[in-house]
Amino acid sequence: MSSDPPKAATSDRGVVRYPFTPKSNRYLRPGQFWAVPLSNGRYAAGRVMAVPAFGLTDRTGFVAGLMDWHGDAPPTAADLVGRKLLEQAKTTICTVAERAFVGPDSDPVCWKPGDPRL
Repeated sequence: MSSDPPKAATSDRGVVRYPFTPKSNRYLRPGQFWAVPLSNGRYAAGRVMAVPAFGLTDRTGFVAGLMDWHGDAPPTAADLVGRKLLEQAKTTICTVAERAFVGPDSDPVCWKPGDPRL
């Protein structure tokens, strides 16, 4: 049996299982985050800010944010609590297609719009 993380984004009930590698913006939700490998071997953290980015029929766009965090391991939800947003921009799923959304240690959708921890 393989120890690779599941590639399917959802279970049979439509609930997102983490980690997952997105193929469209269908299962992206504001607050989800992913690890951004850096050239020095450390990690930064990206975050979904809004979906869709380019109109209601858009299937690949979302607004991505770069969080004020870096570490020696991929981020967890606890790492990002209270961290500020450095930059955000509209982008497409291609920017994260090779990255798995993380969050197996805790609730990966830790922030929602209006959350007081922001």
